[in-house]
Amino acid sequence: MIQKIESIQKKLFDGNEEQCLSEVFEIGTQKIKLIDFYNSPLRELKKEIDEESFNTLIQENKFNRINNSFVEKYTSENELEIHYLENNDLIYLFSYGEYQPGRYMLFLEGTWQSLYKKVNTIKIDVDIEREETILLFKISICNLSEKIIKSNISDDSGGFTRRTVNLYDEHQNKVERGVNYISPIKYTENVITIEIGKSAQFVLKARCEELYNSLFLDFKGVNFNVEKNKTYYFQMEYLDSKSDMIPFTI
Repeated sequence: MIQKIESIQKKLFDGNEEQCLSEVFEIGTQKIKLIDFYNSPLRELKKEIDEESFNTLIQENKFNRINNSFVEKYTSENELEIHYLENNDLIYLFSYGEYQPGRYMLFLEGTWQSLYKKVNTIKIDVDIEREETILLFKISICNLSEKIIKSNISDDSGGFTRRTVNLYDEHQNKVERGVNYISPIKYTENVITIEIGKSAQFVLKARCEELYNSLFLDFKGVNFNVEKNKTYYFQMEYLDSKSDMIPFTI
């Protein structure tokens, strides 16, 4: 079940896309960037909450459902696509898109609170290896729940990494994300099935690259501003679970 905290539409941005990518939006105590939710279309929320709650959210916010030959999507009264961001038990809803040629608009459409514990329970293990200039983050997700998990853990756009990976400095303070960019959205999903008590493994690759006279640890879909010869901590957060903070050196 979910409950509505606020559903009054608030304009957050009106201008060109490049400027929007660099903006930091303060919503309550949260600091949020476009890149944090751009690759989280509302249809993906169906995998996180029950059908009744999802339908209530659509109706209360008066979103429009659009079906075409490619993908299901939801739009606002301004015909901008709806995206979401989960933070602990809160669900933030945003609409964003090109309202007029060259004019991009971003709205906070509402905030909801989840009132139930999610069914999926998982354990995330991470092992880090280095191959020449590439860091390999080997992820293992074990299904500890009483339900088969079906999920997309390797989408082509880099959205999965963007939603789940966090980096912390030597004092375990969260590292700000670096140069903002958005990978082209592809609608091909690689859905995996994890049976009860079984695990799925996959690898995230990253390399250090110099951009704009700064050094970045660059994953597909997200990058972090780092410094050489310093220790950082990698953590993955997925399906309401977190891995341990795993140390590594740039």
